[in-house]
Amino acid sequence: MKLKIKYRDIDHTMEKLILQVNESIPYMRKKIPQGIDTPEDLFNFLKPQLTFTPDPPETELLQTSQTLFENNPHGFGGFGDCDCFSITGIASLYVLQIPTKIVLAGRGVFQPVHIYLRVFHRNKWIPFDLTQPDYNSERHYPFKFDYFLKFVYKDPKDQKNQKKDEFDLQAFNLRRQKYLKKNLLFVK
Repeated sequence: MKLKIKYRDIDHTMEKLILQVNESIPYMRKKIPQGIDTPEDLFNFLKPQLTFTPDPPETELLQTSQTLFENNPHGFGGFGDCDCFSITGIASLYVLQIPTKIVLAGRGVFQPVHIYLRVFHRNKWIPFDLTQPDYNSERHYPFKFDYFLKFVYKDPKDQKNQKKDEFDLQAFNLRRQKYLKKNLLFVK
């Protein structure tokens, strides 16, 4: 599924992004080959399949992984921008059960222009930006804000477990609100 929406604000975009991640998890569970178990392996698997293409003007195009690879609105599999790549990255890292953060970057807290990920690997947080040519690299931005993602894991072998693979969006938004209140005096 793809969401093609008029851009409103970052909160609205993040809410829809998380919905696309949850849709992408089953697809990525099937797509990631056996033997890929580190973030670097995953980056090296995904990166050659992706081509950065900007969204249409005044539109925020959020693609599930399946749409990104198979039914791409740009007409070519793997074409998307940083949020589409982040959706696929988050879903894939979820499948591998690798702790992940979303990074919003830009000129200021209310002016994000880029989204990418950080992964916890070898006892430290490492950039996982599929728009970059190499693993563990990131561009400089004056402002970066990390959101730690709380995964709700489901064992795919446990048929009795009715919990759904998903992110806890409410906890995600609450952490962001607490950060803003703590670090920005003018936010009520």
